[in-house]
Amino acid sequence: MTCSGYVRQRSSQQHGTEVQPPRQAAKNAVEVAQEKSRAEKPQDDASYWASRAERTKRQAARHEDQATRDLFMKIAAGYEALACSARSVRQDPD
Repeated sequence: MTCSGYVRQRSSQQHGTEVQPPRQAAKNAVEVAQEKSRAEKPQDDASYWASRAERTKRQAARHEDQATRDLFMKIAAGYEALACSARSVRQDPD
């Protein structure tokens, strides 16, 4: 066994990671991808984006500088637009 082979073997043993054969790794990747596609996508959650907008508005109110408040309100408007978009995705018959 060469020195580099020994190092590779030792590092996987030390960290408790087990090297998977390529076919098994590919099968696991496919299973993970299928599970993720079944899960609800956070970008489609209108209540999440609406709550982000409200939190950002509250954060804007804490600042005295008008430019900073305007920046936070612009971000909040973006979150509200995302919430609107998420609501429209939910209503589509697709």
